[in-house]
This record gives sequence, C-alpha cells and structure tokens, in this order.
Amino acid sequence: MDLDTLYYFKYENDNIEKKGAIPLVKCNEIIIKDMSKSKDKGFTFKLNVGDRIYHLKADTENERKNWVEKLKMSMQTAKEMEKLK
Repeated sequence: MDLDTLYYFKYENDNIEKKGAIPLVKCNEIIIKDMSKSKDKGFTFKLNVGDRIYHLKADTENERKNWVEKLKMSMQTAKEMEKLK
C-alpha cells in the first residue's frame, strides 16, 4: 500500500476485500456537500480527482471536519512528495 493513497474496502461477514484506491496526489479539491435541501441525511463531502468524483459520508459534522482536515494535509504531502521524485 502507498502512503499517498486512500483505500476503500468492502466488509462482508469476516472477509475484507479491497475495492479501490483514491490517489491523493491527483485530488484537485474537497467539496463540502450541502445536504439542507436533500431528502437524505448525513454529512457528505466530495473528492475531485479530475476524471472522477468520490462522494463520501461521515456520521457527524465533527467527523466530516476531521476527515476533510486530514485529507487536505495528506493531499499536500502527496503533492510535495511527487515534486521530489
């Protein structure tokens, strides 16, 4: 696994299967999604990686804030590491 990548998994019964990876070096922006007019509830945000947009959801506003903060730091680090290559 690479440190500059966010991985996502499928958990079923006692099995864990890697479903995909989001390269943070390609992430252009994080967008907080306004759910006030949606019939769905939750605290969502989107990762724009250019050719794809990932929609992610947190259980609380604080959890979303923490995710966004950490992902921004990881994106910056990944881009700085890419420059050193």
